[in-house]
Amino acid sequence: WHYRRLEVMPATDEEMDQLITGFQNERGRREPGAQECYQDGCREFVLKFDDTGSELSEATRKKFDSGDPARDYFDALQYFLIGMYRRITAIDRGVKIYFMPRPYWHNSFEQREFAEALLARGPLPKEMGLSVCGPEVISWTIPTVTFGPNVGVLRSALRALADEVLSPVLQAPE
Repeated sequence: WHYRRLEVMPATDEEMDQLITGFQNERGRREPGAQECYQDGCREFVLKFDDTGSELSEATRKKFDSGDPARDYFDALQYFLIGMYRRITAIDRGVKIYFMPRPYWHNSFEQREFAEALLARGPLPKEMGLSVCGPEVISWTIPTVTFGPNVGVLRSALRALADEVLSPVLQAPE
């Protein structure tokens, strides 16, 4: 489960609660929360920041406003990760939660700076897993046979993504 890709950091308690219970997205479509996904059988959750910037939601920006955007981002990120971990494990302590940070795995300098800045704010839950991204990790060269029983899930995810991305284009007036 992941709410698409987190375009902006939603790190207020109200915003995190909505990620758990579900909400209306900017297009008016209902987005299921972690609780509904759990009821549908999801037992692994990814807090995914791959390919995102460091923009905070308006409410989060107000909550963490120190005058230093880098400090605000990492303070909000740690608050978000711990807050979401607590909310999701409150549903079931047996679920697995992963954090996928923004820097690509192959960029070791950026990855190290990112980790140092985040961990300077304190530890993350030790049970939280790390999911990495980047060309060396996710690639067109990975043989599809390795997906095994997950092929159906991948097809469903690709259909949903295509529907979300292509729908507005296909319905646009000429």
